[in-house]
Amino acid sequence: MSKKKAKLNSIRLSQKANDAFKILADTKYKQRIFALEKANEFGFALLIYWNRVELALKLRQYYNEIDAFPEKLNFIDKRKTFIKHLYHIDNVCYDSVLEGASSIWKIRNKIAHASFQITIVDYDNYKTQTMQFEKNVRSLIPERNAFLNAKRSSKK
Repeated sequence: MSKKKAKLNSIRLSQKANDAFKILADTKYKQRIFALEKANEFGFALLIYWNRVELALKLRQYYNEIDAFPEKLNFIDKRKTFIKHLYHIDNVCYDSVLEGASSIWKIRNKIAHASFQITIVDYDNYKTQTMQFEKNVRSLIPERNAFLNAKRSSKK
């Protein structure tokens, strides 16, 4: 088989999935957060944590529906799929990040668009919950090869 044919038959993940793997593996975000914390910009630091959670959730959902990387978090439902598992791992953490009245998901737009200020006490709590939630989500994300196998299986 020629190289050209092999390339046509190769299985590839979406570019967004590849980017998500790279971003989640990168640790440079910690330097940005440190600078924001030093400047007392806790809300913007929290947005970086939120973006990582959102990306991890989308990547995990992509594994469930391998043909399209999700654009939105419209798959969040604690009665379904891996989201149900996340809720059962730590429901307090889940509520703090995704569902509570003052969850990070609900306040992120206020931070980004209305310069909503967060106290250091609230920030420390959100930060702890968000970091734990990202860890929980990432524990449910298979290795990249499993994504490739799922993609390969979907093409049959």
